[in-house]
Amino acid sequence: MAMRLQRNLCVTIAGPTMAEALATLAAAAGRADMVELRLDLIQGYDLERLLAARPCAAIATLRPRRQGGAYVGDEATRLEALGRAARLGAEWVDVELDAAVSLGRLDPARRIVSHHDFVAVPPQPDLLMAALWRAGADAAKLAAMVHAPAELAPLARLLAEAPGPSIVLGMGPAGVASRLLCLRSDACLLTYLAAGPGRGTAPGQLALDDAEEVYRARAIGPATRFVGYLGGAEEREALRAANAELARVGLDAVCVPLGAADAQQGLEALVRLALDGGLVPPALEAAVAGLVPERTPEATWSQEVNALLPREEHLVGAWAPDLAGQVRLLAAELRQPR
Repeated sequence: MAMRLQRNLCVTIAGPTMAEALATLAAAAGRADMVELRLDLIQGYDLERLLAARPCAAIATLRPRRQGGAYVGDEATRLEALGRAARLGAEWVDVELDAAVSLGRLDPARRIVSHHDFVAVPPQPDLLMAALWRAGADAAKLAAMVHAPAELAPLARLLAEAPGPSIVLGMGPAGVASRLLCLRSDACLLTYLAAGPGRGTAPGQLALDDAEEVYRARAIGPATRFVGYLGGAEEREALRAANAELARVGLDAVCVPLGAADAQQGLEALVRLALDGGLVPPALEAAVAGLVPERTPEATWSQEVNALLPREEHLVGAWAPDLAGQVRLLAAELRQPR
């Protein structure tokens, strides 16, 4: 199977039965760039059948409970299963940092050495990332729970400084944006996507349909601009409309949900993540107007802000009567020479 080392859309195959796993593999053909076989979530998994049915490069994963998975058996048996997956032709095997030495090399299969923190972003994520590389990673993976979207900033820096193919993701509602922002980086190996709504295997995981249809994920590249939406991913139709309007005006830009708990969190995230402006849901328009230090005349008159324009080191609050007007304001700003 052909392998790309950048910006893959990877669909997670999680069963729960073999029949459903095989059906999901078939449905991923021609759409996914990679698939992750979550063997710990497929009852009575048959490695040989799963790998024979893969439509693209596959990652074999048998995640233990200690790292957020469902496997509870003997560790030696678990590592033997990962080795067998490599012998049967899996292109990648995902092994946890604390088991990487025990597993050893699996050439020609490549190893993703991973660590998951379901509590918070580790205090020194750069040191943890370095440990993943020292453990012999062909690709390093760090996934961490975030409680506010600004916490994605140190994770974004990890990708910017990565020495090789990497997977760096924030989990939870405030981490959804990271699953799209990462696709701008040359170091990004992949983003994980659910096979369908409600079928995610990690908090905040987007569905493949939404990644392609709502966020135009396949068009994201190094030059893509990102606009933050202060609401959450559950506001699917608002995000779809915003991205359709950005495409209509010809901007290489994607609007991503920040999942901010309040207006202050959203504004902080826009600044910390250096996003290219923002859009504000109606419920937060008045609160944002009270927080931004500078507003356009229209925003001052209305006492509401529904667009945030990037101006050098600060954001300017603006207001327009409809989405098309908000996007026009952003487009005019983003097309200014910097």
